[in-house]
Amino acid sequence: MADKIRKDDKGYQFIGMGETWHRKGIVKPNGEPATVEEVTSGTRCNYPVVTAPIFRHDGTKVPDKKEVFREDTNEYFGVVGKDWTPLQNTEAFEFFDRVVGQGDAIYTSAGVLGKGEKFFLQAKLPDFMQVADDVVDMYLLFTNTHDGSASVDVRFTPVRVVCNNTLNAALQGKGAAKNIYRIRHTKNVKARFHMADEILGISNRYMKEMNDVFNRMVNTQMTKEETTAAFIKTIHPSIKPGIDLDDFHGKTKRIIAEIEAAGRSDVSMDQYKGTAWHAFNAVTFYVDHMKDYRNKTRFEGSVYGTGADMRQGIFNALVPMLV
Repeated sequence: MADKIRKDDKGYQFIGMGETWHRKGIVKPNGEPATVEEVTSGTRCNYPVVTAPIFRHDGTKVPDKKEVFREDTNEYFGVVGKDWTPLQNTEAFEFFDRVVGQGDAIYTSAGVLGKGEKFFLQAKLPDFMQVADDVVDMYLLFTNTHDGSASVDVRFTPVRVVCNNTLNAALQGKGAAKNIYRIRHTKNVKARFHMADEILGISNRYMKEMNDVFNRMVNTQMTKEETTAAFIKTIHPSIKPGIDLDDFHGKTKRIIAEIEAAGRSDVSMDQYKGTAWHAFNAVTFYVDHMKDYRNKTRFEGSVYGTGADMRQGIFNALVPMLV
């Protein structure tokens, strides 16, 4: 598995609450969240990101393009458009202060990836969901990129406390709350970034709607055939109804067997066997703890990659079945 956490002369640039990044980085003792100072010290994320014009071999300036690099190490990140504007990593703390509370020790993990072209920061929100006997905490995950590959990404990540399953899913339908808020790297990125009231409004609505959906999952019974059909749709979202598992080749059968094994591994879900909540958590346990992401880290694959797609896939397959 690829491991992209940056390492400098002080060690790996990661800090986590209760766990390292594949045994690399700093762990906060006793499950205590970190402060701004601890995150900055542990990740060394306060490096300046700057842009510069690009010149051709004859000395003329390339129009509409510029390069991005770290000013402290002069490491090159990429080429961006003329309107691209960097957002410094440390400005994320100002955002969290506005959303959660100034100076609070709320940060559960943070890290610098690659040469520094990506930085992520996660904080625990004060509210939580109650889903039957389960407690689901709410986190805000911020990701900043400096190579032009993506917008600033802010997303809500509900997590089951008992097993650290990430329950991300975007709600469906017109007017439904979403769990992702993106801001383009343009000249007004800082103004948009400081719209804390809007972020909080989205967070509160998302949590309320997801809490309702999760509790409906608890109360929805499913047959083994219905569960298998939902798993098939998770892997093949565009598949037509009525396709039997025997119609698929070995890979699909293997993945479904692994998802079923994940459901059995999470013993905290035993009381929910035969429900949509158990099926949903079987997939989330699989993508968070068991799935092989090959050239991506588990963090990237689960939150942004194929794991996120599968989490959304099982959500989409189950919602029409809920009572």
